[in-house]
Amino acid sequence: MNYIVSAYSLYLAIAVALTIWVARTLHTNSKVLLVEIFHGENELAVSVNKLLQVGFYLISIGCAIIRLEIRPNWQFDEVTRTNMLQEINSVQSTIEVLSYKLGSFILILGLMLFVNFFLLLMLRSGSKPRTPRVIQQPLVRPAL
Repeated sequence: MNYIVSAYSLYLAIAVALTIWVARTLHTNSKVLLVEIFHGENELAVSVNKLLQVGFYLISIGCAIIRLEIRPNWQFDEVTRTNMLQEINSVQSTIEVLSYKLGSFILILGLMLFVNFFLLLMLRSGSKPRTPRVIQQPLVRPAL
């Protein structure tokens, strides 16, 4: 197995594990906020929370797969005065490529987490608490 295939395997394993961890954390901790947003309607809050989790999985894993491609770098060779293709052919170059790819993926996951949290807070501030309707009785004046 060459270095690029091992880099692909490590990248996907770590990206999927990070996605699962972040999605579970978001799912667990956003339930209370969703119950408040939906004014105590627990069933609706749980349903929306599950849909948010599925959407987070789809977007995150889709982003990880799109970013999967590992390309060799071009490096200018001073001796031959040409651009040379620098292959990934060592453990060091594999770690360097993985650190860049995983670091950028972690930043994307963090950004998605904060966007999701921001949207929940926007929903919370936009939701108006339900007040029970009070039916007013007509005023009856006592007879004199």
